[in-house]
Amino acid sequence: LFKNDRFVSENHKPVLGKTYTIKASASDLGSASSTEKIPDPGFIKITGFKDSVYYSNGLSEWLSELNLQINDNVNEKNYYRLSLYSKSDSTQETHPLIFSSNDPSLGFDSEELLQEITFEDDLFNGQNYSIVLKVSKDNFYLEDNDLGNRKNIFVRLTSLSKTYFEYSKSLERYYETNGNPFAEPVQVKSNIINGLGIFAGFSTSIDSLKY
Repeated sequence: LFKNDRFVSENHKPVLGKTYTIKASASDLGSASSTEKIPDPGFIKITGFKDSVYYSNGLSEWLSELNLQINDNVNEKNYYRLSLYSKSDSTQETHPLIFSSNDPSLGFDSEELLQEITFEDDLFNGQNYSIVLKVSKDNFYLEDNDLGNRKNIFVRLTSLSKTYFEYSKSLERYYETNGNPFAEPVQVKSNIINGLGIFAGFSTSIDSLKY
């Protein structure tokens, strides 16, 4: 079904752990294909929250502390993307939250704050691994805060296939070097046979808290 400028399937729901193949052909272009597996989800849990714990001189603001635990699968190599967002109970409006961390497994540079971070489980394979995030409060307090509505903080852990991880990392490097005449050209990952693009799978674990 072609809908909103894309092909979608309304009758098939991807199954975790299953391998899928996509094929396309045109009389004047030949055929293209790709095969990918949907990874099993990791498990993310919020284990603690402290408001206004760290002061950032660079941002001139207080950062809150969010404690997380990832339950990592010991039987396979895992690739993750971590992101945070806030949502209002009354309006259901959502805002991304920016965050940083000193945890070596995440690979942050100094005090940079990002909306999401992509990483692998090399430093904590098979562990129940604890991570501490420093979270900016810029989007914590939405417009209805004066009415006393409680807000939700959501943490999303997306388990990526290896192909999706490599594509994401190569795309990051492409944008970092694009327009720099002194940087080596970056080729964005593609896994389409006889074509270009990405066919990839992911699964998601989400936890939340109210404040």
